[in-house]
Amino acid sequence: MGLETMALVATIGSTAMSAVGAIQQGNAAKAAAGYNAQVAAQNAQIQKQNAEFAGAQGEQNVAAAQAETRAKLAAIEANQGASGVRLDSGSFSDVRQSEAKLGMLNALNIRSDAARRAYGFQGDAMNYTAQAGLEKAKGKTAKTAGYLNAATTVLGGAADSFGAYDSYLNRTSTINTREMYGPTYMSN
Repeated sequence: MGLETMALVATIGSTAMSAVGAIQQGNAAKAAAGYNAQVAAQNAQIQKQNAEFAGAQGEQNVAAAQAETRAKLAAIEANQGASGVRLDSGSFSDVRQSEAKLGMLNALNIRSDAARRAYGFQGDAMNYTAQAGLEKAKGKTAKTAGYLNAATTVLGGAADSFGAYDSYLNRTSTINTREMYGPTYMSN
C-alpha cells in the first residue's frame, strides 16, 4: 500500500469519524434541550401551584382579618355598652361603622395583594411553559443540524478523497508516460 492509498484511507476514516461526531453532537444537544424542557415544565407546574397557594393563603389572611375586625367591633360595642349610653346613638354608631369599613378595606387589600402574587406566579408559569416549548424545538433542530453537519462532512470528505485520487491518477499517468517515452524537450 502506497502513501497515496494510505492518505486516501485516512481521509475516508477522518470523514467517517467527523460525521459520527456531528451526529453524536446533535443527539447530545437534543438530549440537553429535552432535559431543559423538562426542567422548565416542572418549574411551570411549581409556579401554578404557587399561584394556587398564594390565592389560598390570601383567603386565609382575609378570614383572619375579618375575624379580627369582628373581635374589635365586639370589644368596641362592649365598651360602649358598659358606658350606659344607647349604642345606636350618634358617635358610638359612627365609631363602629368606621371600624367595620376599615376592616372591610383591610380584607380587600389583603385579597388584592394575594391576587397580585398569584397573577405573578401565573405569569411565571406561562413563561416556563413557553421556555419548555422552545427547548423542545431546539432539541429537534439540534438533531436535524447534527445529521446535516454529518452529511456535509461526508460530502466534503468525498470531494477531498476524489480530488486526492484524481491527483494520484494524474501523477501516475505522468510517471508512466515518462518511463515509456523518456523526457521530452522542446526544440526551436
